[in-house]
Amino acid sequence: MEIDRSLQNEFYAEQERYGRYIREQKKDHDLKAHEMEEDQKKDLDSLSKSTGKQFDETEKAYKLELSRQAQKYDAELDQLRNSHEKEMKAERASHDAEFEKMRERERSRIEAYKKSQGDKLQEMHDKYQVALEEMKKNQRG
Repeated sequence: MEIDRSLQNEFYAEQERYGRYIREQKKDHDLKAHEMEEDQKKDLDSLSKSTGKQFDETEKAYKLELSRQAQKYDAELDQLRNSHEKEMKAERASHDAEFEKMRERERSRIEAYKKSQGDKLQEMHDKYQVALEEMKKNQRG
């Protein structure tokens, strides 16, 4: 029975060692799992921060590009507006000059008409005066 007891003690001791070994392995495993979780959290935080920074930088670059494009389009629009204004002024000046020429021609025609009508009136007045003088002579004589 002594052998049985010795085997039993040995069995219990072996179970005790195995239990300790399992507890140590579980403790190591839990520690490693905890370290891995911490590392993963750090990596996620780092990735989140770098992604946030990249997003911020991308957003700034995008806004800068939009601003640059807006300035470019505004400059092009101003240039078009200015060239259109110049064209309109030139066209208006051309029309004004043409209108002035037409006005001058009409003024000349009116003056010529007045002169020709005035000459005719003067001629008729002269004929009237001559006729009137002849009538007076005829009545006296």
